[in-house]
Amino acid sequence: MATPFATPTDVATLLKVTFDSAEELQCEMVLSAISAAMRSRMPTLDTWISDAATDPVLVKFAACDIAKNYIQVTKAAGVKSETHPEYTIVFQDVDGASLDSFVADWIDLLTPASNRSARGKAFSIHPG
Repeated sequence: MATPFATPTDVATLLKVTFDSAEELQCEMVLSAISAAMRSRMPTLDTWISDAATDPVLVKFAACDIAKNYIQVTKAAGVKSETHPEYTIVFQDVDGASLDSFVADWIDLLTPASNRSARGKAFSIHPG
């Protein structure tokens, strides 16, 4: 099994919390799945990191950001809103907690410019 790109401590730092042992184990599992998904979508990611073509700090942050979103959403599972006299909190639906939410923006950011596939340009058709 490949090493995850981030640690539970990294995610806890991003969330400004301290995980108990059960939360840390959950976060380790989530980070392992996220790292596997990242490697699946970008099979040469480890090579790009070792060749300094992709910044390892960005890779770590991407893994932490996805884990953070997953953890925050699953903690709110089943709660749609919470109202207090001073404030109201509305949580997003649990469906958004999918690990498959690794968005194209992260892929573009982590892919070295030399490895990006050529994409079509916008064009206009004018009648002759």
